[in-house]
Amino acid sequence: MEIRGKLRSDMTNGEAFAERWFTMSENRRQDSHDIGDYLLIDDFSVVRKRNAYLSTALSIDEKELSNINKTRLEAAEKILKDVDWNKYR
Repeated sequence: MEIRGKLRSDMTNGEAFAERWFTMSENRRQDSHDIGDYLLIDDFSVVRKRNAYLSTALSIDEKELSNINKTRLEAAEKILKDVDWNKYR
């Protein structure tokens, strides 16, 4: 939700998002039998690719950054909408 909020408010946000978005404890992974949730969450690894790109890019213009962030925002919104997060509380 934080990533979605930051990208919604600023599509040219160049901040690298923390790895904590990609961690889930082992016992939480075993609680659910819905592999579809994990596939959606795994798709969110595009944020890792974005972070790596931003850290190695010599220069990036606002339009390119906006386009990159747009796809990440769409991924965040899809995951928030399609995953039943109550299973992971």
